[in-house]
This record gives sequence, C-alpha cells and structure tokens, in this order.
Amino acid sequence: MTPLSLNARIFLTTLHRYELKNERLRTTHLAQLLEVSKAAITEISRSLSANNYIEYEPYQPYAITPQGKKMAARIYERVSIIEKYYFIHFKIDPYTARKEAYTSEPSISDLIIDGMKRNIPTPEIGLFGDVVKPPLDFTPTTLLKCEENTTVEPIAIYTSSQSYEGLFWAEIAHFMGKKLFIANIDREVRAIQIIVENEPRHIGFNVAGNLLVKIAGQQQIL
Repeated sequence: MTPLSLNARIFLTTLHRYELKNERLRTTHLAQLLEVSKAAITEISRSLSANNYIEYEPYQPYAITPQGKKMAARIYERVSIIEKYYFIHFKIDPYTARKEAYTSEPSISDLIIDGMKRNIPTPEIGLFGDVVKPPLDFTPTTLLKCEENTTVEPIAIYTSSQSYEGLFWAEIAHFMGKKLFIANIDREVRAIQIIVENEPRHIGFNVAGNLLVKIAGQQQIL
C-alpha cells in the first residue's frame, strides 16, 4: 500500500477529528480547513478512496472506512503527542508545533513516541483541546473561569488566534503540566495570582483565557 503523503495524512486525521465530534465534512469545508484548493481535496480523496481509507460520493460528506479509522486514529494520536511535546519542551508556537509534528511523525519510532507521551500532561487531550481518545470523565475549562483557592493543572491551549508572539506562547508552555494554586483573582487589574512551585506569580487574563486546565481532584481515563 502506498505511504500516505503529508496532505493525505492531514486530510484523513481532520476527517477523524471531526467524526469524533459527530461531524462529517464536505469538500468545500475541508479545502478551507486545510487551506488548499477544492481540486487538491478531490485529488487527495481519490487517492484515499483507492486505498480504502474513505468513502466518497459527489455532493455528499466524506466518511472514513474501518480501515481508515484505524489508520487515522493512530496518526492522530501520534501527532497530538508530538505537537504537545514540541510546544512544551521546545517553546515553539502551537501552529508551528502542529506543522512540525505532521512532518516528522512518520520518522519517529513508537519507542520515542512513548517517551514523549510520558513527558506531557494528559495525552488524551491534544494541544488545542481536542479529545484524542474519548471518552473523558472530566471537562477541561479555562483558567479564567476557575475560582479562587482552587488547584489546577494546565493541559492544553484554548485559542483560534495565530497573532500572538513567541514570548506569549513560551509563557503558556512554561505552565503546562504544573500544579497552579489560584490565590487571588483581581478583576480590576485583570490578573490572577497563582502559586506555582512554591513561588507566587501573576498571570494576565489574556494568558489565563488561553490555558485549558484540569481541576485537581478530577480523574481521567487512562
């Protein structure tokens, strides 16, 4: 079977990600998401269909075959682990982390993936907050919505903006996976006082609104 191209892997995992949310995509929406032409989507779909990864009828949403689901789930989980690892440990912006993850994924062994997985928080949730392996028995929320005197753990980001600069993302990456105690929420100065690693810190509302956290005491399915 022909190895999947970069665009084919992105195409297949995008279908998978939306199917996990009970959504099916059509050509136009996929072209917008992948930022390619509809002609390119049609070409990729023909290749995936020929390899029995997807089913497609003109003017109908795409559907992933059982074989396609297995392949997509594997790639999606691996990419999700890699991109979160790159973001946290290399402090690169999340969009570059995702691009690099898709590019490097085929060449990274399962042994290295397992090592990365042990060094990121909550691998069941992707860097952008998507559920990688449902179901979860807890609901992530943003740090901004949490209450005082609560301990939380940042596990993902919550944003659709690519306009933030590198230092903004480096600050968010610094907090990922660490226990934060919310000591005070000052709405007048728009900042949250936290205790992290026994040190007091202040997080602005702009950062807090982009941190998805797990509240201490919530359990996750491993």
